[in-house]
Amino acid sequence: MSDTNTPKPTPNRKLSIMIDEKPYELFMSWGLLDEFLNHFGPTTGNGIENALFDGEHRQFVVEKALSANGKYGVPNFDYKTSEIDVDTIVEVSQWVMAHVLDFFLRSGEAAQNVVTENKSRITSLEPSATGSPA
Repeated sequence: MSDTNTPKPTPNRKLSIMIDEKPYELFMSWGLLDEFLNHFGPTTGNGIENALFDGEHRQFVVEKALSANGKYGVPNFDYKTSEIDVDTIVEVSQWVMAHVLDFFLRSGEAAQNVVTENKSRITSLEPSATGSPA
């Protein structure tokens, strides 16, 4: 059984890609990650696997990930006309998926740790089988 307190490796926050024969660096900022979390969160019905398999979601991922973001991203990126190869689309999608899954897994692990650390407090609030004295 693994220790939930052991730090897990995180996906690289930067990704280097080539578009139109030019190098670009993408950066997964909190703001960008939050857009993906809101789009693919558990309550949206949009599973993260849709980042690769559904055209609308794939376009959302690629456009958001590649759009200019300060010194990162691709200025004036156009999904339809830019020369971007399939391998780059897959690489960008996997990078985004890794960040989204990492966030949700870390959040679940953190919630589990809080429950474990407070188990005795939680148990003390449960009703007893015999009732409580008046």
